[in-house]
Amino acid sequence: MSTKQSSSAFLSLPNEIHRHILSFLIPSDIKQVEFSVRKACALSIIKFQALNSKLCKETNKYLMEEFWWKLFQVDLGTNASLGEELNKLKEEMIRKNVLRRKLLLMRFIKSAVKSSKSVWEKDIIKMVIMGEARVGKTALTIQFIQGVFVSLYDPTLEDSYRKEVSVDGAPVFAEILDTAGQEEFAALRDGYIRDAMSFILVCSLDNSESLKNLNGMVKKILNINENAGLPMVFVINKIDIPQTEIQISITDCKNEINQIITRFQLKNTRIIEASAQDKLKSDLVFNECMKMSKSFSPDDLQLLQTIIVQDSNILEKYRRNNSGKKCSIM
Repeated sequence: MSTKQSSSAFLSLPNEIHRHILSFLIPSDIKQVEFSVRKACALSIIKFQALNSKLCKETNKYLMEEFWWKLFQVDLGTNASLGEELNKLKEEMIRKNVLRRKLLLMRFIKSAVKSSKSVWEKDIIKMVIMGEARVGKTALTIQFIQGVFVSLYDPTLEDSYRKEVSVDGAPVFAEILDTAGQEEFAALRDGYIRDAMSFILVCSLDNSESLKNLNGMVKKILNINENAGLPMVFVINKIDIPQTEIQISITDCKNEINQIITRFQLKNTRIIEASAQDKLKSDLVFNECMKMSKSFSPDDLQLLQTIIVQDSNILEKYRRNNSGKKCSIM
């Protein structure tokens, strides 16, 4: 088997196997280190990024770089909107032969922050579903939570739902706040917009005003959160209604939503056609929103860029201070 074939075969293995391999590459003592923001344990970080020397010798450079990049994407997710910037960073790190070190430093930092929670505490993904009255927000939510379709319209003031689910194999709690569609309850939204991790914005084919009002909702979200990288799933609902009830086409909805995305320079979005009567489509809305919430974010990109710069500066300072001495950092 050629090097390219063996590399391809190795990289196609299930992600669980890659994680298992990783567990053998981390020195055992690093697992006992208590992370402290106040006392940055530089020695532990250096140990953490050290690969098993035997594995290094038995594998080729391309294979190891692709292995670390795949592991990085598995752990932190992907984000198509950031793909170009990420690829530039990847090429730069490969060219400087520092890809493994930088990615592991980031993985260590992210894992340390996550491990500050109780081992019994699962991740909570807070989603807010918004839209005009009668667009089907509650019906979509109940279909996802309970697996039933509720056809009777009952105006919502504010309801919250919670469900334990699995996202990319990891258990999480989906926390959904179903907001009031009536304008008189708009003041209530500010609090949960501020706390939310992601948003589901719903319009429906039988309500042209619901599409027009998406622009104001996005503007309100950004005025409060000031983060264009927040995950936003735009839902075109009621795609199964009779032709006689349709006020606006799916194409027009997509065109308007894409204009909103461009206008506000949103970086983490998805457009989904749905029907609350169809559980698969309802599940897709919330599952996609949760995956986006756990995906690689603009904040993660900034963290990686910061790590690349600061770690390089620290190493350069270390080399200057220890010129002529044997260096074992790398």
